[in-house]
Order: sequence, then C-alpha cells, then structure tokens
Amino acid sequence: MIKPSLLALLSLCIIASCKNKENSESEENQIVNEYPVIEVFTKDITSKLEYVADIHAVQNVEIRARVEGYLEAILVDEGKTVTKGQALFQINQEEYQAELNRAKANLKSAEAETKSAQVELERVKLLVDKNVIAKTELDLAEAKLEIAKAKIEQAKADEIAASVK
Repeated sequence: MIKPSLLALLSLCIIASCKNKENSESEENQIVNEYPVIEVFTKDITSKLEYVADIHAVQNVEIRARVEGYLEAILVDEGKTVTKGQALFQINQEEYQAELNRAKANLKSAEAETKSAQVELERVKLLVDKNVIAKTELDLAEAKLEIAKAKIEQAKADEIAASVK
C-alpha cells in the first residue's frame, strides 16, 4: 500500500514537470527581438576647455621715456614681441622742435655777443695803447670776451641736447 504522503509527493512532481513543459513550449513560441549593433572604434578628439588663469611673461621689463611729452602714436600692440632698439611710441615733436629752435637762437645770440665783445676789446686795446684809458679796462674787455666765448660753448651744448631729444 502506498502511503498518502508519498502519493502527495509523487503528484506534486508530476504537476511540476508539466508546468516546465508548458514554459519551454511558450518560450519557443515567443518572437525574438532584434536590436541594432554598432561597432566600437577609437579616435583622437580635441575638446575645448576653458580655464581661469593668470598669464605672466617670461621677462617683464619696465619701460620709461627718456623725455616727457604727449604720445602721438603707439607703434607696438600689447603682448607682441619687441627687439632692442625698436621704436615703441612716437612722442609729439613740436615741443622739442621749439626747444631746438630756442637753442639755435641762443647760439646765434652768443656768437653776436662774442663779436661785440671782440670789437670792444679791439677798441679798448687802441685806447690803452694811446694811454687814454687804464690797463684794467683792457683786462675787463678780455674777461667779457671770455664770458661771451663760454656762452657760445654753453649754447652749442644746449643745441646738441635739444637735437638729441
């Protein structure tokens, strides 16, 4: 005789095996979905990134003008490379031209003053030779001539300095 517990277990196994057959048959009847396939490849790309930063030059040089004046033109763009001796700015020349003209006029004035002192010295020499005036007047005229010659030298130096600017 078969025990009821064994009978229950046997029936349970039969039911389970039937369900597995139904599941396998239903899987065969299902439609298989197809999906597109893409081939993966490698490639170098450039990505544009922006960063906040400070840029410093390799060498910072402080530039100062040798003379004062108003700028007429800026001959170099900011950040561009420059070479030694290259003109960077152009300064208004009118003031310097006026100073040069003034120096030339002072030179001419000093030359005229020297001629006048030379004529005065010649006149005083004649009067001293004739014993009309004292010899101290001759010394004074010679000193005036030396002063006039020194003014010429100073005026020449001023002219050179004005022409260099």
